[in-house]
Amino acid sequence: MAQCDVCSMPADFNNSYALTTIEVVGNKNYWSYMIDAHSFDEELLMMYVQQQAMQRTGWLICNNCSRKFTFNQESAKRYASTQTDPPGSGPADLNQVAAAAALAWKEKGGTLPSWVR
Repeated sequence: MAQCDVCSMPADFNNSYALTTIEVVGNKNYWSYMIDAHSFDEELLMMYVQQQAMQRTGWLICNNCSRKFTFNQESAKRYASTQTDPPGSGPADLNQVAAAAALAWKEKGGTLPSWVR
């Protein structure tokens, strides 16, 4: 069985959603979840931001995690059920991803990461 690309729980293609990299990692809610779920320091967060921004394929998102994102549910469900990458899949703009992660970090810790200029 497939798993959700956010929480790693089992995900059924027919009851999940396929999102683009930017729809996921360009979203502050994703980074808030990741910061809560992992023991990131600023350096590790930046390395993870770079890695996640480079994802070339669509992201399979379970129904529970889908609440973190804003997207067209009908088309995202269709792409997931056909196991097709949604249009616009591929690496995301690193600056946009870093900005979302930095905002989540600030919400959690009160300051922006040191790598933000």
